[in-house]
Amino acid sequence: MPLRGDEYWRFKKAVELYKAGYAKIIVTPIFPEQEKKYHEYYNFEALVLGVKDISTKEFALKAFAFFGMNLKDVYFTDEEVTSTYDEAVAIKNYMLKRGMKSMILITSTYNTRRALMIFNWVFRGTGIKINNFTAVNELYNPSRWWEKERDAKVILDEYVAIVYNIFYHFVLHKGRTSFDDV
Repeated sequence: MPLRGDEYWRFKKAVELYKAGYAKIIVTPIFPEQEKKYHEYYNFEALVLGVKDISTKEFALKAFAFFGMNLKDVYFTDEEVTSTYDEAVAIKNYMLKRGMKSMILITSTYNTRRALMIFNWVFRGTGIKINNFTAVNELYNPSRWWEKERDAKVILDEYVAIVYNIFYHFVLHKGRTSFDDV
């Protein structure tokens, strides 16, 4: 189950694991179609390039097909998501409805700690086994993160996000954030 964001590396790794027989299906969350209100902002690059509008679900299917995935084995959560916390809740609900017992969580190197923390908390008590697999983003160097501004920013953003998630979701017991419902 690849998390959204950094899709090239995560979707590619999901398909590799599927083709190697580690997974029978791929389930991925879908982003809300918030493009309706901020259509030009969210689709600016595509619009400038003259690419027709496609939903985030259509994009995901095209991305999986690009990597050679059999699309009959691609499924989407019932709930739309806007954060890693939402992804964990949506995937948990999807799996519980279908009696699934284990999953492979596919994250990027920089996102692994936070994603596992959130998924372990959200899945606590479900009996679902979470296996983690890192999709290596070749543009990011975790062992020398301080050498490039982009890498340092990613690390700092992740640590801020860890603190935020602990406080907001697990201390205050809040669900979605108000800015997620743009």
